[in-house]
Formats: sequence, structure tokens, C-alpha cells
Amino acid sequence: MKNKVKVATLSILAFAIIIFGIHKSNIRNQNKNEQNVNKEKITLNSLGVSASGEQVINLEYNKKIDLEKIFTQKADVYKIKPHEYSKADINKIMEILNDKINNEEKSDDTTIQYELNNGGNISYYENDGGITYISNSDTLDETKGIKFDKEKCKRIAEDFIKKSDIIKYEELELQSAYVGETVETSEGEKDISYVLYYMKKSPYNMEYYGVGPGIKILIDSNYEIAQFTSINKEILKKAGQYETIDADEAVKKIIGNKGVQIAGVSVDEKLDVSVDKIKVCLYSDPLGMQQKYFAPYYVMSGKDGNNEKITIVVPAIENKNVIYK
Repeated sequence: MKNKVKVATLSILAFAIIIFGIHKSNIRNQNKNEQNVNKEKITLNSLGVSASGEQVINLEYNKKIDLEKIFTQKADVYKIKPHEYSKADINKIMEILNDKINNEEKSDDTTIQYELNNGGNISYYENDGGITYISNSDTLDETKGIKFDKEKCKRIAEDFIKKSDIIKYEELELQSAYVGETVETSEGEKDISYVLYYMKKSPYNMEYYGVGPGIKILIDSNYEIAQFTSINKEILKKAGQYETIDADEAVKKIIGNKGVQIAGVSVDEKLDVSVDKIKVCLYSDPLGMQQKYFAPYYVMSGKDGNNEKITIVVPAIENKNVIYK
């Protein structure tokens, strides 16, 4: 009799454990489903259409590319905001550039334009933390041309960044530096301008792609800052992980020309494309566009059927999680 009671008790315990396990599993699955349902959709700007008008009729990935490593199932998306500049911040920038604001005008709801004493202007784009500055353009027109001291140019640019605090210097790294324009003289080719492009350091081991965030500074032959464009966007927090498209879906989007950007030189042609390299980057929208999120994009580079270089940008996040403007 005792044995029967013991067996019955063990059976009840085993049944209870099974029921508890199923219940726990159901709760876990329910929570997972609720997370998927409640996850906020992200708002992104549609990619600009390339001027080349090139179309892809077939695309192949180089076999050396590790597609599984690149096309992961999920990726992080980040909530961002534009850096805000006050009138005092703009005045400080102009003081460093030895100029003053002469007149102020709000051209639309988000853009303030300032006329300057030297005949130039500075504009502040409130919706994306962007600033553009153009001094009196005669500086570039009247230059005789020189051979730039590159280190001197770098010192001038970095001194301006540090003093103006337009973007925190420690957040930046020099991306590129090059001669902007040249002119032919009796002594040969001379330089008119020198350009330095500083970008914000890549967060979370992901490169930025697009316009900024960062600052591009143009220096004239008098070793003065003639122009600059800056975009300062700040990451607030991780919005979450979102499902991404796979390699095959990316190909379909490219061939269908659905929400992608194709930049090549084979104007208006339909060609096969071979992709040699893919980077996953956080995309930064152009100047003046309001942007709420940094999301991952696949940036593909390769050759088209004419053996010309081509770059293709594809949004990585699945469409069901995105609202495009």
C-alpha cells in the first residue's frame, strides 16, 4: 500500500513539474511576443536618389565576403538628437573668426541666417545641429595660389575647433585632408584652398556613413578659415535591437530599386554588378534634414558591367519596423 502511495505521489509531482515548465515556457514566449508587438517603430528619411540613374539587373557577392558575419539577424538602433547652439555660441564662433553678426533672419521654422560684417554669412540648422559658414568669397577668387603647409593648416583647424567648442575636440578624428582647388600660374600649378574633414569617432565599433556628424573646414591661401560645414548629432540611448534583412533580400531591394541608393558613373545604364566589399554603417542624413535615429545600413562597393566603380547603400532594418519619410 505504501509503495502505491509513493508511486502516486511521484506521478503527481512529475505532472506538476511538467505543467509548471509548460506554464513558464508560455510566459517566456508571451513576453517575447509582447516585446515584438510593443517595440516602437523607428522613423527614417528615405535615401536620396543618385544622379547617375544607374540600375542593377543582377548582383553577385564576392565569395570571399563572409555574408553570415555581415547579415546578422538583428542590429542595434540608436535614438539621437541634434546639438543645440545658442546665439551666444554663434557669437563666440564669429569672434574666433574675427567677424561679427550684422543682421539676423529666420528663413524658415528651423533655419537662422546671420549676415556678417565682412560680407559673408553663417547659417544654423536647428533640426540637425548643422552650421555653415562662408566668408567673403573674394578671398578665394583673388588668391594667387601657394603650396600649403599641411601641418599649419591642421593647427589652424584644430585650434578653431578647440576654442569654439563647436564639437568637442576629443570626440573627433581627422578623416581626410587634401587640396581643395588649384590654379595655373607662371610658376606652375599652385593651391587655392586646403580642406580638412573631421568626423565624430565611430561609436560601438561602427563607422558613420553619409554627411557627418563632424566638421569640414576650408582654409584659404592667407591661412584663414574661408568656409566650414558642421553637423553635430548626439546619441541619447539605444532604442533597441531590430530585425534585419538577409543577403538575398538586399539583392531583391537593389534590383527592384526599392529604397536604396545606387551611385555609379554609368549614367542611365542597366548593368550587372559584382560586390567586393560590404560595411555595416550608421547612416547620417544630409544637412538640414531632421533625423531621430542612427540605424545600420549596408554600404556595398564593387564594379558594374562597364568595370566602373559603384557604391550601393541599402537600409538594413526590415521594412515592418520602419516608417519612411
